[in-house]
Amino acid sequence: FSGKKVPDMSFLECRLETGRTHQIRVHLSSHGNPIIGDQIYGKQNKFIRDIDPKFKELLDGFKRQALHAKSIGFVHPTTKKEIEFECEKPKDFENLLKTIKKLKF
Repeated sequence: FSGKKVPDMSFLECRLETGRTHQIRVHLSSHGNPIIGDQIYGKQNKFIRDIDPKFKELLDGFKRQALHAKSIGFVHPTTKKEIEFECEKPKDFENLLKTIKKLKF
């Protein structure tokens, strides 16, 4: 990939406070940092227009949002105990991260 035609990217860990619908997606997109694969809040962002065609192919091949909930928790409605579930990143997400990490900026 051409270094000049690959956009700056970040891998973020976010902690939700309100749990509002699309909270992370809307917030990041409004600051010009859309989530890879976000067809609703990310498609209007200009960085995607002038990127390396091979890199665009990589992004287009990722068929969902590059967003993963590592853990989700809530208070059980009957027992009132806190419940938390954890999940590793899916394989397609890991593969995307590995490919991006190999890029030289």
